[in-house]
Amino acid sequence: MGAVVSPRTSGPRTGSPDLMSHDERIRAKVDFLMQRMSRGWAGADRRGDRRIPFPYPIHLTPCDRVGILTGEPTNVVLGRHLAERGLDFYHRRPLPHRHVIASFACGQSGWVSLLLELRRTCFDQVGWYRTGGRFLRAVSAPDPQWLMGARWEAVEPEAAGRYDQPI
Repeated sequence: MGAVVSPRTSGPRTGSPDLMSHDERIRAKVDFLMQRMSRGWAGADRRGDRRIPFPYPIHLTPCDRVGILTGEPTNVVLGRHLAERGLDFYHRRPLPHRHVIASFACGQSGWVSLLLELRRTCFDQVGWYRTGGRFLRAVSAPDPQWLMGARWEAVEPEAAGRYDQPI
């Protein structure tokens, strides 16, 4: 049986976590990430949300829809874009889960973690899956030891540099 991930926030706080709505907690966490990882905001796009390029590793820990961990290993994927309500990322293999805890390493500030519902996936022409999802709520980060044992879903060394064939 998996561990229960608390809905309380960890890391930066912009007010009392008990008085903040789920959306406010998510926005506070994502604003912190965007400020930490970016020098400024990218312009608004057709989606209406601010989003920025986010080419950083993201740790995905499988869980159920309320955030209870399944006990399956954490995978590391490569971020694509980060927005206030969600993110999209690249990965090499299909993901069998609809809900994950997305955890972001923020150096000395620790980890920021959000419950993410995976909503769409497509396979692109260069052999990568692109998946996008919506943040459901801010959660406590899984145990850092659990995250540090994550599998990296990167390109195998022998496939690097071959853009004419799917990976």
